[in-house]
Amino acid sequence: MVPRAIALDGNRYEGTDSTLDENTLLVLQTRTYFLRRYACQSGPSVEMLVVFCEKNRRNVHPPEVCLQAGGGRIESERRLTLDDVPGHQDFDARELVVSTNGKEQYYFYTYQCDNLYTPDYLRFQIGMIQKGLLHRKVGGTLIRVSTEVGPGGLEESRRVVHTMMRELMPDIERALSSK
Repeated sequence: MVPRAIALDGNRYEGTDSTLDENTLLVLQTRTYFLRRYACQSGPSVEMLVVFCEKNRRNVHPPEVCLQAGGGRIESERRLTLDDVPGHQDFDARELVVSTNGKEQYYFYTYQCDNLYTPDYLRFQIGMIQKGLLHRKVGGTLIRVSTEVGPGGLEESRRVVHTMMRELMPDIERALSSK
């Protein structure tokens, strides 16, 4: 279970669960997801979305697809590796900065298939196919965390999201292992 409340840098973030709209659920072709918005009084709110694909590897797709379809413009993207993530020597992910209606949003995401965490959609898909060929239960996950780029700038948004990922990954992995 991913905690509803966490302390980061002396700030208490309270989580509120939410639901995806029906159109998004139709595109994803799954109703197995977790969406929580963490808010604190002295900083930006942070949204965490975890989408599980249990039978159809196409349920999970690059976030860029939906973000651009929703009117967002990708301002920058890059691959990055976080260190100090519990249980991982290196934790590979992708970051996006997306502008919509004059506001910038920072996105951090990775795909998970078994013990593989990768920001590479093709590598994720190949892992899912290999898993299916071995006649094992096919399943994978998209983990996406985002926050608005506020007065503290992009570096502050990165810091908050990366700190939250380091804090919550053990809980996320426990939740994934029970799926």
